[in-house]
Amino acid sequence: PAGQTYFISGIILILFCLAALYGLLRKADIFVIFYGALIMLFVLMQSILLGLYFGQKEKVSFC
Repeated sequence: PAGQTYFISGIILILFCLAALYGLLRKADIFVIFYGALIMLFVLMQSILLGLYFGQKEKVSFC
């Protein structure tokens, strides 16, 4: 549950970093990369908050 959320968000973040690097190499529009980063940060924050919430609700230790 909580650990799985962290794992999925981590994979999404890594994929986004690779996509951003690819976009920079292809000389993509900087605004596309910027808005993509904002959207991904928003999704990442939501998934982390959900992971913390459900982790505390189920009293699951993160260790």
